[in-house]
Amino acid sequence: MELCSKLRKMAFETANPEDFWTRVNRLLKKKRLSQGEIAKMIGVGYPAFRGWSHRKYFPDYNYIYAISQVLKVPLNYLLFGEEYKPVEETFINNTEKIGETLIELVKLVLDEF
Repeated sequence: MELCSKLRKMAFETANPEDFWTRVNRLLKKKRLSQGEIAKMIGVGYPAFRGWSHRKYFPDYNYIYAISQVLKVPLNYLLFGEEYKPVEETFINNTEKIGETLIELVKLVLDEF
């Protein structure tokens, strides 16, 4: 095994691949995507993707990154389980705050008249 492959394997094992694939599969179910569909989306054959998910092979970082992009989650969440707020949730919270601020501004303006 070449040095690059050994380093990639060590890094991936450190990231706890079982948790990685548990998170990937949970997100696939949530987004109603199959492993075959995501494999096609990231430009890899289903047999390779299945080999990764069964821990027979170790994906290159570019594929791990591509998986995070397709699933719309940070790379650190997939690899290490770091918490994050989904973009949609952040947008909704910000929109609610903007709405509340606008209501307060309208009240202030109306109170002045």
